[in-house]
Amino acid sequence: MSTLINPRYVWLDFARQLRMPVNLFFTIILPTVMYVVFGVTQDYATQATLHGNVSAMMMASMAVYGAVTATSSLAGTAALEQQTGWRRQLALTPYTSAQFIAGKVLMAMSVAALPVTVVLLTGAVTNAELAAWWRWPAIWGLCMLGAMVFSLYGLAIATWFRSEEAVGLASGLLVVLFFLGNGFLPLSGLMLEIGRFTPAYGLIGLARYPVLEGIIDPDATDPLWFLAANMGAWALIFALLTALGLKRGTARQ
Repeated sequence: MSTLINPRYVWLDFARQLRMPVNLFFTIILPTVMYVVFGVTQDYATQATLHGNVSAMMMASMAVYGAVTATSSLAGTAALEQQTGWRRQLALTPYTSAQFIAGKVLMAMSVAALPVTVVLLTGAVTNAELAAWWRWPAIWGLCMLGAMVFSLYGLAIATWFRSEEAVGLASGLLVVLFFLGNGFLPLSGLMLEIGRFTPAYGLIGLARYPVLEGIIDPDATDPLWFLAANMGAWALIFALLTALGLKRGTARQ
């Protein structure tokens, strides 16, 4: 009986990602530098929040940004596999679409663990403060949940667009989604209301939850169920788009 995950295939895919230094720079070094710039060197960094300080909030934001950057970069490699006919080759083997999706998600989450861990370690040795020790692993775990959702995002784009289009679309759209998700600058008014229903909003709010418990501003708070529902709904949408894209890509023309 075949299993849902093929460990050897996942490991080979993961090792291939580690041999791409440019991707590693943008997924590990860039979020860490952004955390240092906006969460360490600024005067407001040590201001207290509900369960920590501003530096800890920025640490959570940049950790989840590194995670989704790592997973969404999957769009390029998966789209190239689609374009070169590798997916059709796999379709001739017992390796099912469900196994393909599960393997890619696991590989992407393994890559995403690198920037999340590096950013949190940087926060621990600088001025990030949290009210209790368990909030650190909580942020790590919530960032990894976000990575799972955006690995499906990367796969969905990869299965519907050619490789050169997929890379630009996945990375460019990610910046827009992170802005609308309240990840870079605090939104308000109509922009905030629109942003609440975009893909990155729920996972950013969840990553910050151990620090802020959903607080947006002194007069507004996102309940935990809403953030979880946002992330769950978009995970389902991306999974369906991926499944349809895979079916379309392996169909005979």
